[in-house]
Amino acid sequence: LYHDGTGTSLDLDKAKSWYRMAAEDGNAAAMHGLATLAINANFEGENVEMAVEWFRRAADYGFIDSLYNLGYLYDPSTEGYLPASELSAEESYYWYSLAARQGDPVAPEEVARVGRSLSQQQISRVNQRIANWTPRPYDDSINDWLQLESY
Repeated sequence: LYHDGTGTSLDLDKAKSWYRMAAEDGNAAAMHGLATLAINANFEGENVEMAVEWFRRAADYGFIDSLYNLGYLYDPSTEGYLPASELSAEESYYWYSLAARQGDPVAPEEVARVGRSLSQQQISRVNQRIANWTPRPYDDSINDWLQLESY
């Protein structure tokens, strides 16, 4: 509520505090929220490293938007977040594919687009990683329906 100013005043400091408490308890939506604050250049400056860390933690639970955002951050066509040396079509394809598998409606288009820049060998290698991935089980008492839905 503080993140969006819903029913209260917008207060990103309070949002961060609440997100951190919930994220440290294992709430995937809060992990995603911390990542979105970390990447927000208008709030405490942009901290992409921290954003990637929290997006990865939420993605481990299968949080769709975090999976998609990792695909976006690693996408070689995305500029301004990760250093050029860390951009990777294979990594982007991997994360977009997982987002698509979890139900993101836009991710399949991104998988196809990024996949066009990969060789069949690269796609096979990444597809093996995808086949071996399973979301981390989560505690229902800490996570709610947001775990399975887009944030």
